[in-house]
Amino acid sequence: MTQRRYCFAICDDSRRACEANKKKLTEFADENLYFFEIDIFTNPNDLMIKLKEKPYYYDAVLLDIEFTGAKYKYYGIILGKWIRETLDNNLIDIIFVSKYKDLIFRSLVARPFSYIHKSDDDEIVFSEFKRLLKNSDRKGKFFFRYKKEYLQNRIDVQEILYIQLEGRTVRMKTKDGEEVFRDTIKRCYEELSGFDFIKVSQNLIVNYNFIKGYTANKIQLANNRIVKLSSDGFKQLEKIGILRENNNIRYCENMSNDL
Repeated sequence: MTQRRYCFAICDDSRRACEANKKKLTEFADENLYFFEIDIFTNPNDLMIKLKEKPYYYDAVLLDIEFTGAKYKYYGIILGKWIRETLDNNLIDIIFVSKYKDLIFRSLVARPFSYIHKSDDDEIVFSEFKRLLKNSDRKGKFFFRYKKEYLQNRIDVQEILYIQLEGRTVRMKTKDGEEVFRDTIKRCYEELSGFDFIKVSQNLIVNYNFIKGYTANKIQLANNRIVKLSSDGFKQLEKIGILRENNNIRYCENMSNDL
């Protein structure tokens, strides 16, 4: 397994504060073998625009409470409440960041995950990051993000059986059905790096937890569909040890072509 991916937004009217928090997140990710995508917003309205377009893009938001020059003094609390009530989004974890401890109770209306004081040292901040990611792991919040008809969507990676390129579109087979959208196999594979997926051919990505059987050039999925296996794909399977160590996978003498 490689690094897990998480998406963070940092929103503070101080560019310096944003960069400082980004540095802490990056250091934490490097030390703990995570991969963080981090966006910075110095204007809360810009974050609102992004969330309207992609309401489920971020796993967590580090949000300042006070914004100088904003219409409302405690704009961060208003933004957090807007995420919960207007967007009806309870998946995003909110961590409020402020130098005023007396604002903690005010911020509870946004149901934050945690609160960081701007004077907290790295040990305290890193401890909160660890709690955040443990909470995210417990929720199973590992998502594949894709765009369909101008709307950003995401699905739990554990629900995906395989992704197949068909011309200029991608067909994603899931436990409950399928989705078809315009994308590239390269982007999909990059998005799924760090999870249990293998590119078995130029046009096909498979969740290897759903592999039932195999030959030197074919794979049988848990739904009994047969897919072609490239030589490079077979080498990848051998490399991760799946053919030798996973007792649920068996060698099949005969398979007919399906995909």
